[in-house]
Amino acid sequence: MTATVLHPARTTSQMVRGACPALSTPMMTGDGLLARIGLDAPIAPADLARIGELATRHGNGLIDISARGNFQVRGLTAASARALETDILRMNLPLRDGLPVETGALAGLDSHEIADPEPLSSSIRAFVSEHDLSRRLAAKFAVVVDGGGQLPLHGLLADIRLLAVRREESLFWQVFLGGTMATGRGLGLVTDMDARTCVTLILARIAVMDVPLRGRELDPAEVKNWLAPITLENAVSHAVTRPLPYGLLALADIRKAAARIGIPFGQCRAETLIDLGQQAATVGITGIRPAIDHSLVVFGREDACQQIMDHSRPLILSHNDPRAKISACPGKPACRSASLHTHALGEIAARQAESLLDGSLTLHLSGCTKGCAHPSKALLNLVGMNDGTALIFDGKTSDMPLKLIRHGEEAKALGALDELVRLERGIGETTAKCLTRLGPARLEQALSQGLS
Repeated sequence: MTATVLHPARTTSQMVRGACPALSTPMMTGDGLLARIGLDAPIAPADLARIGELATRHGNGLIDISARGNFQVRGLTAASARALETDILRMNLPLRDGLPVETGALAGLDSHEIADPEPLSSSIRAFVSEHDLSRRLAAKFAVVVDGGGQLPLHGLLADIRLLAVRREESLFWQVFLGGTMATGRGLGLVTDMDARTCVTLILARIAVMDVPLRGRELDPAEVKNWLAPITLENAVSHAVTRPLPYGLLALADIRKAAARIGIPFGQCRAETLIDLGQQAATVGITGIRPAIDHSLVVFGREDACQQIMDHSRPLILSHNDPRAKISACPGKPACRSASLHTHALGEIAARQAESLLDGSLTLHLSGCTKGCAHPSKALLNLVGMNDGTALIFDGKTSDMPLKLIRHGEEAKALGALDELVRLERGIGETTAKCLTRLGPARLEQALSQGLS
């Protein structure tokens, strides 16, 4: 069985290069092997501290919290990666296995969610496991089942996305192919009863293709034909632009609370997690889970959540923190592909680009053109290249640069853009709207003047 291909078919080697660094299949980076620890449920504070200890014992003591909410242990060797896997498996953690069917850290607990996505996601996982589909799908293939609420998954890339909506008293799911919520292609609306069938039908069709395609590579018209018996109407994308909240979060059980804490640039020393785990146990936190957009969510009584926030002042506790709107990969020297010191530049930007970083846009700092930290479009991208740093406006890291900046002048370029916004932004106008109004030509002019 085949489907219309909208993008060139990928070779086997390309699919391997796109694979994720799982615990059992670590990936080589600039500072050694990297192993990913994906969790499907919160873990105890002591387990968080233990992961930090293992990262120090087996790796170089650096841990990433990825945009999708996974721990990534860095600086491993082939031998220490095997030892890490053995030690992690001994902990009996709720490790994610097989096809990622993602629901978010607050699934089933959120006082604001439209529907609990866990029953639906569990039935999808069971189908995939029963029919052994994971190995027959493309690398990085992911399903998102978004019940809504305080931490929506709109920014995550998904091959298949279900978004809960209510019409009067009935629950439905909007279906999208590929992309983020803003860029995914709507396929229609299905009832709660038909939602599992919708996803499993698409997965089963893909699994028998000669080359298993990603969601973005499928022809929406053809997939709509597959789903015609169960889809009710065209879906409408409702992209959420409000920032994800940090700090205290309300749960459906009013006796409990949660708090979201951001990890600057998605990376910390193992000692940070060890300290956080030990302090969380002391104040009575009952569970901790890595979450979307490089963050941790802690669970417990409201007073315990507040105490752990007070203890975490160096981390991100508010969406007004400028570091919350900077997406940065590990960069140089951590990654062998990187030509940009992303974290050092991010710290400079957070301190010195106050006008630029008003919360209305994402500043994407990428060590290379892969764009690992922010695969979707960003209004401003600084991308490391061999012959300089590319500034890409309103695009992806692989798009045509607006200007190539000499290595070492990136902070100066950000200063020029910050000054442009300070002078040109209208009353009540956001930085994003200001830069969009000014356009690429005006930005290039400001950069040329600022770098001369």
